[in-house]
Amino acid sequence: MPGMNGVEACREILNVSKDTKIVFMTAYEQKHPLVGEAQNICSGNLLHKPFKIADLLTIL
Repeated sequence: MPGMNGVEACREILNVSKDTKIVFMTAYEQKHPLVGEAQNICSGNLLHKPFKIADLLTIL
């Protein structure tokens, strides 16, 4: 995304609508700093690519 990363986008979305549920999908490794931030912001609703559709459906 030009201008911001996914974590920044999540923050902006939640600033506008705190009740919005977000599922964060990433190809970064677990140890990447943005992954930890994403887990905190998205209440743990995080999937690592590639993921199984069943895992996505479980979160939804």
